[in-house]
Amino acid sequence: SVSSQFSQELAFRMGCCTSRGGSYKPDSVWFDDFEKTLPSMFGKRIAITGTTTGTGYVAALACARKGAEVMLLNRDSDRVVTAEAQLRQGCPSASIHNISCDLTDLASVRRAAKALQSLCGPSGGLDVL
Repeated sequence: SVSSQFSQELAFRMGCCTSRGGSYKPDSVWFDDFEKTLPSMFGKRIAITGTTTGTGYVAALACARKGAEVMLLNRDSDRVVTAEAQLRQGCPSASIHNISCDLTDLASVRRAAKALQSLCGPSGGLDVL
């Protein structure tokens, strides 16, 4: 979409961790350093919003590579399917879950919260939101 293209171009010009082009690849000057600074996240459960591009995607990929169980919280779209496939390709052994969540719709947020509770179980919990 025009909005997405504008956002990616703006982020690129501002020096954020994005690249020009159709499919997002976190090949920025900061991504490798960011990932190196993260400790092991093995056994951690992390929910991240907005994981189709940009910072959310980079955070999801880095956390998955560090061993976290990652819950992707996004509105339903083709971009979600693409991003999830890219994340699984980037980290095949990762535990990744896609949960539909539109933050502008409180009923959707409630359903997402219930889905998170179900995934994390009664004795578990979410380590990072």
